[in-house]
Amino acid sequence: MALGKIELCNRALAEIKRGAIQTLVEASPQAAKCALYYPVVLRELLHGTDWSFARVTVDLAEHAQEPSADWGYRYALPNDPVLVVPRCVLTTNYPRTGPPIEYEIETLTDLSGKSLLADVSPAQLTYTYLCDDPSLYDPLFETAFVKRLASDLAKALNTDDRMQIQLLQEYRFWLGEARVADSAARHIERPEPGGIAARA
Repeated sequence: MALGKIELCNRALAEIKRGAIQTLVEASPQAAKCALYYPVVLRELLHGTDWSFARVTVDLAEHAQEPSADWGYRYALPNDPVLVVPRCVLTTNYPRTGPPIEYEIETLTDLSGKSLLADVSPAQLTYTYLCDDPSLYDPLFETAFVKRLASDLAKALNTDDRMQIQLLQEYRFWLGEARVADSAARHIERPEPGGIAARA
């Protein structure tokens, strides 16, 4: 893994007064727990907020399988494993500040993956990807990530319960600060995740 990830792990270990690691595969309890919790914490943080540094918009290609009766088009989702959560569907000449476009995520009949159903063509998907390159992280997101990882490591490595609780409180504070900063940095209005009209 990149050195940046080891540095984040060591910052988290320093928070709970544990020794630093050199790699995630070395024979130490700290490395084993970092390797276990790092991807879990990262995915959870990315899933919870529409972070600008982890947002991607791609053109969708129509899928060969016919759409369900209630929809006009079926699209293939990005075929890499980095799709954390869809944010919104867009189409050419559709105002980004207009009402959200309805869509549905459905498993393909052969169970080979998932597809996206919609009534617009062409279609684009804006989604959060599994951004695992620390060099792209906002400093406030980085701090929130370290605090959350440290909280999980404190519990896993049998550190004082009070330290684990304190770190969790600090994580919540820095997560809020990171969200505010990320939102303030945007210059283009977009449909917010809470307004996406994904059909039930």
